Amino acid sequence: MIAMALLAMLSVAVYAQTPKELVEQGLKYNKEGDNDKAVECLRQAAQQGDAKGQQCYGWMFYYGLGVEQNYKTAFEWFQKSANQGYAEAEDDMGMMYYNGYGVEQNFQKAYEWYTKAANKGIPHAEKGLGDMYHAGNGVTQSYEQAAAWYRKAADHNDREAQNALANCYYSGNGVQQSYEEAVKWYRKSAEQGFWWGEYNLANMYYNGKGVTQDYEQALQWYTKSSEKGVGDASNMVGMMYWLGNGVEKDQKTANEWFETGAKQGFAQAQTNLGYSYEKGYGVEKDMDKAVEWYEKAAAQGNDNAKKALDRIKNENEKRNALRIDKVEVRGREIKEVDGKFDLGVLLTDKYDIASDLCKMTISNVGSKALELEIRLSTWLFFTDEPKRLHKYTIQAGDRATIPFVCRREDKYPWKKNNTITIMTRINEQDEWAFSHIRISYYGISSESELALMERDGKWGAVDINQKTVIPFEYEELAKCGSNIKAQRTGKWGLIDKSNKVLIPFEYDDIKEHGYYFSAKKNDKWGIITDENKVLIPLEYDDCGLYWPDCTMVRKDGISGAVDKDNHIVIPFEYEMLSTFSKQGKGYAVAKKNSKWGGIDNRNHIVVPFNYDDVEGSAKVFGLFGTGTTTVRVKKNGKWGKIDENNKVVTPFIYDDIKDVK
Repeated sequence: MIAMALLAMLSVAVYAQTPKELVEQGLKYNKEGDNDKAVECLRQAAQQGDAKGQQCYGWMFYYGLGVEQNYKTAFEWFQKSANQGYAEAEDDMGMMYYNGYGVEQNFQKAYEWYTKAANKGIPHAEKGLGDMYHAGNGVTQSYEQAAAWYRKAADHNDREAQNALANCYYSGNGVQQSYEEAVKWYRKSAEQGFWWGEYNLANMYYNGKGVTQDYEQALQWYTKSSEKGVGDASNMVGMMYWLGNGVEKDQKTANEWFETGAKQGFAQAQTNLGYSYEKGYGVEKDMDKAVEWYEKAAAQGNDNAKKALDRIKNENEKRNALRIDKVEVRGREIKEVDGKFDLGVLLTDKYDIASDLCKMTISNVGSKALELEIRLSTWLFFTDEPKRLHKYTIQAGDRATIPFVCRREDKYPWKKNNTITIMTRINEQDEWAFSHIRISYYGISSESELALMERDGKWGAVDINQKTVIPFEYEELAKCGSNIKAQRTGKWGLIDKSNKVLIPFEYDDIKEHGYYFSAKKNDKWGIITDENKVLIPLEYDDCGLYWPDCTMVRKDGISGAVDKDNHIVIPFEYEMLSTFSKQGKGYAVAKKNSKWGGIDNRNHIVVPFNYDDVEGSAKVFGLFGTGTTTVRVKKNGKWGKIDENNKVVTPFIYDDIKDVK
């Protein structure tokens, strides 16, 4: 009886509170995490007709706090409150109609309710009107109106509106384009903890747009955004570790971030993680996991993941269909070891071994006919007659004996060793795939009498008598002109044939161009000499062949050219720029506004930018530089030829043109 009396007194005490007091008490309970008591207080206030109580009670149903989630019930209470003119509930009504939550979607009614709330200064409603004008939902699309409403809300400190306004400045939609203004508003949004504001601000620092490029700041803001569940941000942190931008390059750490982004549902992170598992980069190679992540990304429509799955399926089908039964050289059978037929230093001849001494027996155990090609690792094609391209077709269930040629390394000095690989495809529309079985050997250079070889995972070199002349201590070796490109502790340098270091081991990559070298460090390229003298600073995204007067360089996605003093001689205004022919004094192929043309080394147009495409060799070596007086170009979908004066010498009527030498 005493307990019942106390309960009755408590009940009377609760009901004796005013609606305003009930709302305040309900919100206090909600803040403390006691949503059962919060619901009871807000229900009483709402049933007594308190507008704020009705709106807050509606939110309990919207989020399912202390009650079962129910958008329809939430809408009904928002409506009761809004009908009393309560501004925040009017904003809620706009949101419910806009999204179709608890009511049939109706942009016109969303606009009406948002307008009522916006006219009373509710920032979320102002931002809602901005969204409607930006998308053209229920109103005539107007970027100017969208930006105006975003600004009102942003000035009222709405963090999402600040991010939206920054987007307008970034793209120039409805306002004068300005990366600096975009950064200003992204920062305001980010500093209020809005995850997309943080992500977008990170992008600005990463790309150096509107601010000085700063990888440290980019990493900081990407990390904040990632911690709030933005998979795009997690993926970007992964890319920074993958590329070594602002942090030490680390594939293992990169994959950890890719996995975070993948689990957050970001498709590109899932694709990147799949690629790492496919190739074994930073993780143990695992095709099952690769396919699993590719499939998750493909289910979200990621084209790269779809292509990867198609490639894996296609290559597996072709690889499983091919079986190499026997490889013979000079009548000696070469045994298969770990899926490879290794001739080692058997081939110490100073001459090629002809096709009548080299042959392989192949079976097609698949269900479809296979086209085969035999390729050297230089991507040139070799069979019994190297000047002709031979294709072989083996029907399902058939067996064939095919000759091949072992070619000496000194003919192709840029390769550290030669690998003969069987390439397979099912038809002409299919892509070529590597077989899983290869035949490899090490050529002997007649110039140096050295063979670059791998032993127990380390590279060195032996002479023709098998004496070690370069110790087996390098991660990789490759011929580089008359010297040798070497890798140690992940960095590249240059050594001579006596193992003397010419260029220290401090570069991410080195490419030989005659007497000069393109060198890469911290993801940037420049030009150095074989004495490690810097000719063009390592500050570019790419470099072409070095010519003192005019060397192609690329920066921030556009191309130009500099001279030997790094002075700009061709402004950075081209989407693509080849090297300049005639040792930098000739012409280069250039692309501008998606059209191809040609310029000289003073940026004078020599071939108008009227063409859809230009032959591939000109894109690399420039125009009219190898004794040629014409170039193949494409216009309106057809190929023709022009001369140095842009005169048409072959009309534009052909689907393709190939020169015969």
